[in-house]
Amino acid sequence: MDFDQIKRRAWFSGSLIAVLAVLGVVMAALQYRWTGELSRAEQARLKEALQQSLNRLSYDLDAELSSALASLQPSPREVAQAGREAAYAARIRNWSAQSPNAKLFLSLAVAIPEQGSLQLKRWSPAQGFAPGEWPKNWDGMRNHLLSRLRGERPTSGHPSEWLVEVPRFERSAAPAQRRGAGTFGEQDWLILELDPAFVREVLLPRQIARHLSAGGTEAYQVEVYANETVPSPLLRIGLAEGQSIRGRAQASVELLRMLGGGRRGGPRPMSFAPPAEPGRGHWRMYVNPPGGSLETLVERTRWRNLALALTLLALIVATALLLVHSARQAQQLAELQMNFVSSVSHELRTPLTVIRTAAFNLRGRVAAKPEQVERYGKLIQEQSEKLGALVEQVLRYASSRVGQVIQEREAVLIDDVIAGGIQASQLALDASPYRLEQKIAPGLPLVLGDERALQHVVQNLLDNAVKYGTESSKWIGLEASLAGDFVELRVADQGPGIPSEEQLHIFDPFFRGRRALADQVQGTGLGLNLVKKIVEAHGGTIRIQSRSPHGAEFIVRIPVAPPEMQDEFAHIAG
Repeated sequence: MDFDQIKRRAWFSGSLIAVLAVLGVVMAALQYRWTGELSRAEQARLKEALQQSLNRLSYDLDAELSSALASLQPSPREVAQAGREAAYAARIRNWSAQSPNAKLFLSLAVAIPEQGSLQLKRWSPAQGFAPGEWPKNWDGMRNHLLSRLRGERPTSGHPSEWLVEVPRFERSAAPAQRRGAGTFGEQDWLILELDPAFVREVLLPRQIARHLSAGGTEAYQVEVYANETVPSPLLRIGLAEGQSIRGRAQASVELLRMLGGGRRGGPRPMSFAPPAEPGRGHWRMYVNPPGGSLETLVERTRWRNLALALTLLALIVATALLLVHSARQAQQLAELQMNFVSSVSHELRTPLTVIRTAAFNLRGRVAAKPEQVERYGKLIQEQSEKLGALVEQVLRYASSRVGQVIQEREAVLIDDVIAGGIQASQLALDASPYRLEQKIAPGLPLVLGDERALQHVVQNLLDNAVKYGTESSKWIGLEASLAGDFVELRVADQGPGIPSEEQLHIFDPFFRGRRALADQVQGTGLGLNLVKKIVEAHGGTIRIQSRSPHGAEFIVRIPVAPPEMQDEFAHIAG
């Protein structure tokens, strides 16, 4: 195959790779833009989903407390039949025995209007309801109820974050009297004090786990405040000491909205419906998702998805490049094999034609001439040796393909290897006038290897030197020396050398240089590939030194045999 043609196809493949790389960059940019748009949409979706989860949490919490308050409020019939305190006591005992939230309230009491004031009767499981003084921390609740008793409209929200009042309504028997709350319908109030420990440790965490924890694997940041003016939160989850999210929360919701109706006459637990009007909640919950913010969460997910997409894109581009490279290699290999078939056909046809012609001549009158018989016999011998060398090379290559490049290894004298290689190359050496200069260091150690295979190495390197290195100078150098634990062989010539771009492929199978193709030098392109495989099979190395046009030098290193083999050989030789 023409080397220029290989370069043109390499340029085409490189251009195709460049186009694929540009397309990859364009796809990466588009992917980055699209993931940005998806991230913004995902952020909005997550924020909406978080708010919906908080709304469900608020609804469920209100429903749970509303159910508890409804269970504690007696009906007018129960009050009429058993009396006020007995009806309340029966409801409280029944609820405490059956409800899983029996520890929700720290204390219970009933506030009863009496001559423009409020009498407080506190509950204890042992004594029932008994008159008592208003606790100091209940003053806000007392003033709140007194204003309602006088029919005044409350000017503020709920008076205490931990107190709940549940009015008991009855239809007024005197429709004309509609000025006081006591005659209008609110007959008394059940006052309940929420247990802060139960709310912090059980009630709220249970709702948060149900609506926000995603199976308990996500850690949300949560704060609950009684109102906007209170600096200390009622509850903190997932936050370090001193850390607050009130001013930077991703979502918030009002809690206990059923208790925020002080401005409209108190809660209605029997007919609970979450108010749509903002600001009616008793508490407010602030929530940040895992990672601190939706932006951080979405951005992290975006970069992760982008990295995954770019990785897949890179794999696609890499796969395309590999396919282009493989196709290019397959095409080059096919062309090299075609060149090999053409070369082998020529190499086989030439000696066979010469042998057939010589044999035909020997059958005629030439057979009576001894000098002609000798001449044709020598010609047949030379061509037979060429044919045998070609067959041997092809067979060795076939053996190397199945891992049988060398046979049995034994201790070998490098002098014998060199002598055998020169003898095998004698036909090529005789065909061209040359001057072989040998420098064999005395006393070289044994090497462990296949003697015939190593001789083939020397033969091939000498044949190449004769073919390509004796055009301007007939000198060929052969040197053997000891280099550490290796015996080093050097075969050099003073020919035109090997171009640097061809040195990378000189040991490839079927490869033939541009000069060999242009000058139509006979060869199969298998010789140096076999040399490399044989040397490496012995644990050695081969390299080339060539600076065109100053000749070429092949350097082969073969490991020396173990010391025990050296001693055994010395003993036998001695």
